[in-house]
Amino acid sequence: MSFPHHGLAPYVQGEGVQVLFVGLLFGFALMLSRPQPIKLIEVLEDASRAMFTVVGFIMRLAPIAAFGAMAFTVGRYGLISLVPLMKMILTVYSTSILFVIGVLGAVTWCAGIPLWKLLNYTKEEILVTFGTCSSEAVMPQLMKKLEAAGCSKSSVGLVLPAGYAFNLDGTCLYLTLAVVFLSQALDLPLSFADQVEIILILMVMTKGVAGVAGIGFVTLAATLSAHSSKIPVAGLALLVGVDRFMQEARAVTSLIGNIVGTIVISKWAGELDMAVLHHVLINGAPVPELTDVGEPVLGQLQSQAGD
Repeated sequence: MSFPHHGLAPYVQGEGVQVLFVGLLFGFALMLSRPQPIKLIEVLEDASRAMFTVVGFIMRLAPIAAFGAMAFTVGRYGLISLVPLMKMILTVYSTSILFVIGVLGAVTWCAGIPLWKLLNYTKEEILVTFGTCSSEAVMPQLMKKLEAAGCSKSSVGLVLPAGYAFNLDGTCLYLTLAVVFLSQALDLPLSFADQVEIILILMVMTKGVAGVAGIGFVTLAATLSAHSSKIPVAGLALLVGVDRFMQEARAVTSLIGNIVGTIVISKWAGELDMAVLHHVLINGAPVPELTDVGEPVLGQLQSQAGD
């Protein structure tokens, strides 16, 4: 990545990584400024609200663009052109399922926590995320559920929001598969160094995007424009029509990863009450307040945790 010649160059030239770099520097400068420029911060907040409104307009019109792209593809090349796209969708979903069962299942098994019962306990949040393609909508309810499951309030308040910003398992899986798909579809092979460089750029570009539905596609476009690879940004037109079907997989996978991460890290830090967790996972309901629970009930919960 080359450094910008001046502060506005990345925005004019469309360099996504440089825009992020300049934005981070400017944000740190605002935090360290004493006294803080309150008026400038208010102007930036108003500008961000307007930009998010514009993004909302684009997201509402995006399905029309996707329909047009799919109609053109089918009309020009026939239904056979949809076969590679269907394979891409199946690959994303199968990879996400294998990741949840294999990787996250192994992590919860080592921690002594049943993964299936944990998924059943948070099934409402998973279904809402599947429908909205964004895990941000269930964050307040999920924090209450994890606290009711025995995690301390401090661990949930630290680990879960940090996971929303840095632990985007589903998005990372999708983006890496999308890059490989485009490379093969356009017959533009990538060297090992190119693949590593793209992955490193994606690790930076995907931070903090969990709250915006469909932002993974925008992140992929920004990454391809920032990387000097052979894959053109125009090649993303191949994925426009089916990207919506893969948003659910990456949003749900990221959510489950954050749930597992919060529970496991809370246990490692000694901030998880295993007796309460086992009671909640078995009965599907939180433990009554300690002031209303007698010693026999507490002893029963502790014996269940020991088992």
